[in-house]
Amino acid sequence: MGTASVMLAHQVASKAFRDATFLGAWPATALPIMTLATAALVLAIVPLFSRLLARFSPLAIVTAGFAASAAGHLLEWASYGTGRPIAVVIYFHLAGVSALLLSGFWSLVAERFDPAAARAAYGRIAASGTLGGVAGSVAADQVAATASLDAVLLLLASLHLGCAIGLIALRRAPALLLRQPEAGGRTATARELIRTPYIRTMALLVLLTTAGSAVLDYLFKSHATASVGTAGLLRFFAVYYGGVQVLSFLLQANSSRALNGLGIGGSIRTLPAGVGVAGTLALLFQSWPIIAALRATESLLRASVFRSAYELLFVPMDAQERGRVKTFLDVTCDRAGEAAGAVLVQLLLIVPLASVTASLLTIVLLVEAAAFWLGRRLDPLYLGVVETQLLRHRDTPAVNLVSEQGWSVLLPAAAAPATLAAAPATPAVSASHAPPHADARLELLAELRSGNAARVSAALVRTSEFDRMHVAHIIDLLAWDEVLTAARQALERSAAHASGMLTDALLEPSTDFAIRRRLPRILATCPTSRTLDGVVRGLDDGRFEVRYHCGRAINRMLAHAPQLRVDHARIIAVIERELSVPPQVWHGYRLLDRPDIEGTGGDEPEPAGETSRSLEHVFALLSMIVAREPLDAAVRGISSPNPGVRGLAVEYLDQVLPAAVLERLRALMAATPSASDAPSQSGSPPPATRSSTPR
Repeated sequence: MGTASVMLAHQVASKAFRDATFLGAWPATALPIMTLATAALVLAIVPLFSRLLARFSPLAIVTAGFAASAAGHLLEWASYGTGRPIAVVIYFHLAGVSALLLSGFWSLVAERFDPAAARAAYGRIAASGTLGGVAGSVAADQVAATASLDAVLLLLASLHLGCAIGLIALRRAPALLLRQPEAGGRTATARELIRTPYIRTMALLVLLTTAGSAVLDYLFKSHATASVGTAGLLRFFAVYYGGVQVLSFLLQANSSRALNGLGIGGSIRTLPAGVGVAGTLALLFQSWPIIAALRATESLLRASVFRSAYELLFVPMDAQERGRVKTFLDVTCDRAGEAAGAVLVQLLLIVPLASVTASLLTIVLLVEAAAFWLGRRLDPLYLGVVETQLLRHRDTPAVNLVSEQGWSVLLPAAAAPATLAAAPATPAVSASHAPPHADARLELLAELRSGNAARVSAALVRTSEFDRMHVAHIIDLLAWDEVLTAARQALERSAAHASGMLTDALLEPSTDFAIRRRLPRILATCPTSRTLDGVVRGLDDGRFEVRYHCGRAINRMLAHAPQLRVDHARIIAVIERELSVPPQVWHGYRLLDRPDIEGTGGDEPEPAGETSRSLEHVFALLSMIVAREPLDAAVRGISSPNPGVRGLAVEYLDQVLPAAVLERLRALMAATPSASDAPSQSGSPPPATRSSTPR
């Protein structure tokens, strides 16, 4: 933060000195031409700067850049007063080279923060820089008043030298999210990255907002020159920029709150929205104080909420990709936007108009409206970048918490359920030997009601279709562990035409608990809107195990029938209800029917070290409304040893979940023992994760 303070002190002091020096030597009408010339210079420098960052350590290049800039200020001080060209050189230096170094600094900061930490830290960094900007404006004013105008160059040289020294301390902070190699071994080129929707949207946003800022800058400086006069420009600019920095500091104090409340896209849109409102007032009441207030509004929003949100857009990006595009966006697009604004100003100065000010303000309003529309696209694009990085850095585990198979991959071959071939064979009664006038339907019902497990299983296996009275009895057989597999398979064959009976049995509170907890799996084999609605209603059951199996069944339906949809608001309400239970109840949940072993009735203990079933259930619910793969990567990333991956996981969950749900979920995840915390040997699980009586 100290380096940010020194850097912003230089930026504010240099802006006041640059504007005063240039406008003291050249008329205000020369500003558009100077802006175009600066943009051309930057476009020539950016490719060289980008190649240096790619070939050498970015930290070393940016540090050397600050040191070289300090040396340049000393040369400018030695040459000051030699004529009007030195004002042009100073303008080029402060408007072009300093912008490259500012972009490089924020790129280094982005490498050392994960998105979640950056949300909290960027506001403090920017606020610290704002205080430095206030100090820089005061220092520039005092140096010019007590010494001479050119002595400000010595101040600027010392500030950039301080930045170079401060960056050396960053060596102790390692970069996060080191690049993961692509499967094909090829990395995207800068041109390919620029064509992606994310970077293209950011580039257009920078172009538009900077073009509007350039037009406002001309209006502000031309009116300032006419109102203040060239003699008092330095003091005026120093006081003006210093006041803007003080107000920016006050806004920075609430920037984190704004980011959390508005999101990144909403925070970005505060700039065009604020300028649009203030610009409308300026268009209605065209006067010097209102134009100054309009320029101040743009500067305040850009330096506070907009800057913090804009820099956050780069944090989840791959380090090499960020290095390829950040300079292009921060400097090339920024200067191109200034050049576009300068061209507009120059054209309007040439064309005879009744009011140049009104025309320029109208252009600003149109530009900001387009920028506001673009800002609405950023949130989903940003979420896509976070998802991509999560998937790139994830470790593929043996178990997928939110897959439809769930824990079945843990099932050893020895634990597989016995096949029906092992059941004693009961000879079927053929139609030719059937007693006269025998009712086959009643005979089948008699077999199902015989009470003999072998006869019941054989009857279930040999019959391909069952009518309603048989289905009603087979549903009751789900509570009989010895015939469970045969009964379940028989009902799965009949699920298409008996889904109503199955759903009614699931939702009827008087139905035996063993039956209710086994019905969701059967209904999952018939993915229709009717059965989906019934199983979703099963999420309201009073027993956790029924809700757990309903969640798994819904995920199976959605996987096999993607056209089906669940009500997001209802699922969020279910999740909130699951998370609202007391911790002792949360950790006490257990299953009588584990999803990977059929026919268990509570006698077999769950294997030690498994993740909490309640936590698994919550993430199964989340996977109904959130993309499955990135959610799984986020769940795994929460416990990653890499702090960058952990931050990505938290950021992803923060983007897709309501704040209240995320806060409660994070607290419960932190209190839930993971597989790595469990005993290495089989035996009794930790008391916190087991209960003798399931709910």
